[in-house]
Amino acid sequence: MSKSTEGAVMSEFYMKVAGVTFGGRQRTVARLKSGQELVFIPEPSNSYDNHAVKVCTTGGEQIGYVAKEHNYQIFCNLMNKTGSYKVYVSNVTGGGMGSNYGCNIRVVYCQ
Repeated sequence: MSKSTEGAVMSEFYMKVAGVTFGGRQRTVARLKSGQELVFIPEPSNSYDNHAVKVCTTGGEQIGYVAKEHNYQIFCNLMNKTGSYKVYVSNVTGGGMGSNYGCNIRVVYCQ
């Protein structure tokens, strides 16, 4: 979805957060609420992917990463300051009967 607001172009899309089962992130993911604001933080020093983008709570707790198929453009936009992102929890999945939690997010990009 794209729309224009006073000259700004906005697009909205949804994605699943990657890496939510690593580094003790499950406790943080389990506490997330639908509509909660999150932030993207570029991580150029990541040893696995120099275009990595962390997904964190506004309090700084990491819940995972932007999936590799989406991270390059988001990383470049963040590093070059060519727009801004608003990120929200869409829903938390799983967690029942011993299964891991997952997190889907809604991303609004404004250029």
